[in-house]
Amino acid sequence: MHLLAWTKRETTLTIKICRILYMKEIWRMSMGKKKMKGPREILNELKWREDTDLSKAEIWYMHRGAENNTKIIHGDEIRTLERSFIVLDNASIPYHRIFKIVYGGEVVYKKKNLRI
Repeated sequence: MHLLAWTKRETTLTIKICRILYMKEIWRMSMGKKKMKGPREILNELKWREDTDLSKAEIWYMHRGAENNTKIIHGDEIRTLERSFIVLDNASIPYHRIFKIVYGGEVVYKKKNLRI
């Protein structure tokens, strides 16, 4: 079909599809090895993007005194994402203590210099 023969509806759908593909490419690139985002940015993306669900995330963080100095929380335990830390019911976790985020069985964040 010639481009000029498209209806307004077909054009709108094409634009929406292009936007979705563009956002998926941005998401894929942000999870790639080129430039890693910090845990705050990734958790905010998981919370606010329509195609993701924060409750499906696992957040691994350094916790002194726990077994292997590590604890794991799930996204549904998070009350709010503040500027410098995550707020849970009974604790606050600074972002700098997070060393891994897993979403859908895939590691979407891993801290480069880990000292446990």
